[in-house]
Amino acid sequence: MLVNKCYMCHASAEKGGLRLDSRKALLQGGKDGAVVVPGHPELSTLSSAVHYADPRLQMPPRAPLKPEEVAALDQWIKDGLPWPASADKPAVTTVSAEDRKFWSFMPVVAPAVPDVTSKWAYNDIDRFVLAKLEEKHLKPNGDADKRTLLRRVTYDLTGLPPTTAEMKAFLADKSPQAYEHVVDRLLASPAYGERWGRIWLDVVRYADTTGALGDFPIPQAVKYRDWVIASFNEDMPYDRFLKEQLAGDLMPAANDDEHWKQTIATGYLAGANIADNAQIYDAVDNLGSAMLGMTVSCARCHNHKFDPIPTSDYYALAGIFKSTHFPKAGNDGKRYQSELVLRHPQDAAAPEQVAFQAQLKPIADAIAAVNRLPGTYDDLMPQLQRRRMNLYARAPQFPEMAYAVSDMPAPAKAQIMLHGDPLQLGDEVPRGELQVLGGGALPATTKDSGRLELAAWVASAQNPTTARVFVNRLWQGHFGRGIVATPNNFGTRGVAPSNQALLDYLATQLTSNGWQVKRMQRMMVLSHAYRLSGEANSANNEVDPDNAYIWKHTMVRLDAEEIRDTLLADSGQLDRTLAARSLSHRRASGTGKSRTPSCLTCRSTRTTSAPCT
Repeated sequence: MLVNKCYMCHASAEKGGLRLDSRKALLQGGKDGAVVVPGHPELSTLSSAVHYADPRLQMPPRAPLKPEEVAALDQWIKDGLPWPASADKPAVTTVSAEDRKFWSFMPVVAPAVPDVTSKWAYNDIDRFVLAKLEEKHLKPNGDADKRTLLRRVTYDLTGLPPTTAEMKAFLADKSPQAYEHVVDRLLASPAYGERWGRIWLDVVRYADTTGALGDFPIPQAVKYRDWVIASFNEDMPYDRFLKEQLAGDLMPAANDDEHWKQTIATGYLAGANIADNAQIYDAVDNLGSAMLGMTVSCARCHNHKFDPIPTSDYYALAGIFKSTHFPKAGNDGKRYQSELVLRHPQDAAAPEQVAFQAQLKPIADAIAAVNRLPGTYDDLMPQLQRRRMNLYARAPQFPEMAYAVSDMPAPAKAQIMLHGDPLQLGDEVPRGELQVLGGGALPATTKDSGRLELAAWVASAQNPTTARVFVNRLWQGHFGRGIVATPNNFGTRGVAPSNQALLDYLATQLTSNGWQVKRMQRMMVLSHAYRLSGEANSANNEVDPDNAYIWKHTMVRLDAEEIRDTLLADSGQLDRTLAARSLSHRRASGTGKSRTPSCLTCRSTRTTSAPCT
């Protein structure tokens, strides 16, 4: 009852100098002295306030408690204010070494490669697969035919079907290196970055619109999209890929162009869902699922019920993003963008920009004033909006800008939202990372947001989940199912790995070879396991109906993007260039023939503020 009715004013807010979130604070009282006498509700100001006995002191001020709640409070005072010991625990909960004794929370150690001498094994991946098949008494299928294999690898690496000429050439090539040459050609194709960039964009919930609050367009979002595609094509090391998305604007750069690209990369954070003012919490949630494979969002309202993620760790991460400035895409109340990141901030001081802003300000102020008025003003608001649009029609050329993030002038700590309610704030917690994955509080000397330190921790080879989660995503993209079948959940309620030794081998190969993504995918698609046929085998199916141990190739449906692009490619209509940057142009040309990654991506509206149960 105290949490729901009193903490809004008498926890961290300390109105009247009174806190009711601990027995010690309650007995201490407020600025006017003690409010409760244990054992004597008739002598307690707190009891008098909730009885509404004094018209000058009535609590809660908005509405009285129910009679049964008043009676319960009086009885509690009469009983001497019994207080559970756990309620006085410190804001920050410590995660112990015992809590980390779960496979995915422990450091990645390179396993010994199985001693498999069979000629069936083409590389070490096959040795791990074959050892597991022998352990389970499973026999692998024969190889897929060349036509099937070429379609498989071409779709997997580029999202497109092979051309007739490519198929004829491969079928005619009898050299032992024919397939290897195909793989190298596909990895070097620009279509590779479009395919795998699209997959990453889906993981990090990319969209060209806000989804909520009017579904406003974000025309600058394509800069981040293009950066992702280019990063895959250029084989940017995965650790660098993560760091630039989290803190590219804070990282050193060789020149202005490089710094601007790194700033654009933070469009990952800027693209957080704005519904219910949830950008900070959407950033925390997506960081957890996309990069760490952890259901961090479950700790927003209470300590995670299954994984050792205390609520204090959730808000330690939230504090980093609370210290981060997010751009404004516009909403129904403010129908234009603001606070985007300028490539050259001094451009905002150019005379023509200053003059334009001076003309815009009275109109913007009038619109804001109308929005604050009760009721609707359908006659006045359209006039103001027309004046604003007429002014924009004569606006000067705007400086180059990006939908990206930057640091706040000063860092801030986040307060724990009790039961996930933003109106019920508890203690502040220091900024930091997840303890269960080896993180901790940021150094007290950290003067910026902490994103740079966060990026270094996430993209570290010592982080137990980062490399595992990513190689598992690659494996899922090529084999139809991840070694961990729940790619966003490596916690205790996720599916256990079907072959942990193989997963850890791939993770250590990734980190020890410079986090090179194409190298890892090349090893996967050149394995014998990848080249198996998808034919059924009733005996194997009895033991492993999900094909978790890779005794055949799992057949998967083409996704929506592949179907669309295939129809256009086979009909000769596919435009392989990136679509026009103008969002309005892409909306108007919805029947365009560009590849799917270049098409308009609208965000589906979703609510992120509902507490989990």
